[in-house]
Amino acid sequence: MVSRDQLSSKDTPASSKGTSASSKGASASSKGASASSKGALKSTSLYRKSAFSLITSAFFFLAVECFLRLIGFQFSLSAEQMEFTFPLDDYNKSAPEPFLTRDETLFWRPRSGVMDHNSHGFYGPDFSLEKKPGVTRIVCIGDSCTHFGPETYPDMLRVYLDQVAPGQF
Repeated sequence: MVSRDQLSSKDTPASSKGTSASSKGASASSKGASASSKGALKSTSLYRKSAFSLITSAFFFLAVECFLRLIGFQFSLSAEQMEFTFPLDDYNKSAPEPFLTRDETLFWRPRSGVMDHNSHGFYGPDFSLEKKPGVTRIVCIGDSCTHFGPETYPDMLRVYLDQVAPGQF
């Protein structure tokens, strides 16, 4: 039979082993908990960094806005308040024949009958406003390369289309 002392001595190492095993398990679980808390800290840290960046950016633009308002800066997108800088009057004075006239919507428009502008103010030959059946109309939009030059591409296109399909354009 086993005496009580023997039993307690046998239990002690086992219980201490159990304790050490359980403490190892506890330390392993605390490592797992610390790893998960590190992941939580990383996500919290990323969240805090993002929030800090957004708040800093908002304060920066707010400060710039306040500064611009204090110095009286104003910005308007409406065409009525824009200052038009094309020297229309100077250009018309130096041109052999003034061909631009002021327009409320477009700022200026070509005068009809001047520099190859038709009666409607468009560059090119005159045309009727009502389109004939079977006729296709083409509009060439562009800058001075479209409008001016010894031979513009709309003129070359008109000549080519009249040769290929006369009366259809």
